[in-house]
Amino acid sequence: MKISRIETLQLNGFPNLLWVRIYTDAGIIGCGETYYTPEATATYIHEIAAKLLLGQDPRQIEKLWWRQYEMSHISGNNGLEMRTISAIDIALWDISARASNLPVHQMLGGAVRDRIRIYNTCAGPRYATATPGEAGYSHHHTAKAGQMEDLHAFLNEPARLARDLLDHGITAMKIWPFDAAGDRTGGCLAGASDIEPGLSIVRKIRESVGDAIEILIEGHCMWTLPAAVHIAEALASYKILWLEDMLRADEPANLRRLRDATNIPITGSERLQTRWAYKKLLDAEAVDIVMTDPIWTGGVSESIKIANLASSYDLPIVFHDCTGPIGLTVALQLAAVAPNVPIQESVRAYYLGHYRELVTESVKVDSGHVAIPDGIGIGTTLREELFTRPDAIRRISSSN
Repeated sequence: MKISRIETLQLNGFPNLLWVRIYTDAGIIGCGETYYTPEATATYIHEIAAKLLLGQDPRQIEKLWWRQYEMSHISGNNGLEMRTISAIDIALWDISARASNLPVHQMLGGAVRDRIRIYNTCAGPRYATATPGEAGYSHHHTAKAGQMEDLHAFLNEPARLARDLLDHGITAMKIWPFDAAGDRTGGCLAGASDIEPGLSIVRKIRESVGDAIEILIEGHCMWTLPAAVHIAEALASYKILWLEDMLRADEPANLRRLRDATNIPITGSERLQTRWAYKKLLDAEAVDIVMTDPIWTGGVSESIKIANLASSYDLPIVFHDCTGPIGLTVALQLAAVAPNVPIQESVRAYYLGHYRELVTESVKVDSGHVAIPDGIGIGTTLREELFTRPDAIRRISSSN
C-alpha cells in the first residue's frame, strides 16, 4: 500500500480548522485535523510534507513521523510544522486501523475503559469561529435564543448554568472568569478589586450548587507570576479542581513557583509540543496534571508517548479539546488506552452543534460520560458534502 494523494480542506465558516485526507492506492482514506493558521499549515503540507510522504507506505507511521520531524529542524520544529505532523500522523493511524478493520485504540493495545467522564468547557457556538487575535477573543459569544451559549451564561448567569449542567449529568465545568481583568491589566493585577468580578462568578456557583460540581479555572497564559499567585490565594477556599495555564509553560521554574504557592493542582500545558518539552516540565516538578493536545503536539504517536511519560512520573494526563470533531475523537482513542486519564474535555455547544455537520459519527454523551468510539479507524470521518461547499478551499498533491 502506498500514499497516492494528499488533500487539505479549509472552510471559511471555520477559519481556524484544517483537515487533511491521505489517499492510498488501496482505496483506503485517512483523515486528520489541526487548528490555527490553516492556510500556512496547508502550504507547508503541500510544499514540504507531501514530498516526504507520496509513494510511501502509510503503515510505517513511526518512520514517516521522524522523516517529517527531522525535516522540520530546519525551521525549528515548532508551531505549524508540528501541526502538520499532528494532522498527518492522525490520518496515518486512521489508514492503518482501517486497513486492519480495527479502531485506533485496539491498534494501541486495547481499551482499559469503554467510557470516560467529561467536563464542559463553557464556550459557545461562535467561540469556534472567532479568529485568535481578535479583540475579546476569549469572550466571543452571541447569546442568540436557542443557542447553547455557555460562555455568555458563565459570565452572566453562572448559578443557572451550573444547575443546567448538573441536570444533564455533567459534574465539572471549566470557566475563565478572570480574563477580562487580564485584558484590562495586562496580566498584572493591582488588587482585590480586579479579582472580585471573577471571584463573584465562582462564589455564585458554589452558593447555588455547593460542591456538586467541580470548577476548573482556565488562565489562557495571561498572567504574571505574582498575579497568578494572587488569584490562587483568592480561590483557595472554593475547592477548585485545577488551575490551567495561568502562566506560559516556556519556563517550567516559574510554574513550579506557582505550584509551591498554592494547594490548588496546577495543569499544563496544551501549548507545549513534543515529549521533550513535557520532560522539561516534569523534571522541574512544575505541574500536578499534564495536558496536551493531539492535533498540536505530534498526533497519536507523540500523544501516547507523552501519556506514558506522565505515567512514569505518577501523574495524570488530560487531553485538550476546544477545536474540532476529529480532535475530540482522537483524544477519546487515546483516553481509551491510557490508564492515567481521569477526565476528558468537551464543549457541549460543539458536540451538540457544529461537530454534527462536519463528521459522519458524533460522540455519544450520556450521564456526564462520553463513550469511546468503537468504529474502525479514528471512529469517524469527514462528511463528503464538506468538499463541495461554496466556502471550501481544497488543495491536492499527488504522485501522478
